[in-house]
Amino acid sequence: MPFATSELHRIKAELGRNLLETGADVYVGVHQDIDVVVQTYIEAEVVTTAVIATAITAASTPTPQTITLTSATGFAEGDRIVLDVDTRREWATIQSLSGTSAVVHLSKAHSGTIPVGLEGPIEIARDNLARIRDIKDRLGSTFGWGALKAVDEIEFYQSGGTQFEELGSQLSYWRGELAAALGVANLWEQKRSAGCSVALY
Repeated sequence: MPFATSELHRIKAELGRNLLETGADVYVGVHQDIDVVVQTYIEAEVVTTAVIATAITAASTPTPQTITLTSATGFAEGDRIVLDVDTRREWATIQSLSGTSAVVHLSKAHSGTIPVGLEGPIEIARDNLARIRDIKDRLGSTFGWGALKAVDEIEFYQSGGTQFEELGSQLSYWRGELAAALGVANLWEQKRSAGCSVALY
C-alpha cells in the first residue's frame, strides 16, 4: 500500500473530505477518489534505507556526506531523494553513486538506519503534508496577532494582513499543491467559492 492509512486520513482531512468509513460515506455523497483512485493508481515509490555509520551533525550550510544505501536499485546520480522523517526529513540530490555508497549534501542531523525515498508522487505528497502540518502548528500559536511582522524594526507583511491571514493563505496554497499532485479536487476551495443557501421543505 503506497500511503499508510494514517496518511490517507490526513490527506482526506486536508482536502476537505469526511473521515467516515467507505460504507458510511454514501449517505453524505462523498466520492472515493482518495481511497480508490489515488491509492490504486499512484505510481509505486522507490524506497530503501540508509545506514549512517558515523552520526551526521547539523550544519548551517549543506555539507557533503556519504551514506550507505541498503539497496541502490532504482537510484542514480543526479536523482532527488528524501531522507529521514519528521523534523529530520531532508531533500538532497545524489552527487555521486558508487555501488551502494551515495554522496549527498545534508544540513540536518541524521544517525542510525533511516528511510530514503526517490522523489516521486508519494514523496511530493508527503512533503506537502509536512508543509501543511508546519503551517497549522504556526497558526495555532498566532491566532489573534496583529499585522506587525517584526518588533526590532517595523516591518509589515506585503498584503497588509495579519500573520494569521498570511499563514491561512499559505495553508490554502499548500492544500492546492497537494490536491494538484494527487489529481483530486480540493473541497475547501469548492466550499469557499460556493454560495450558501438553505431550502425548507
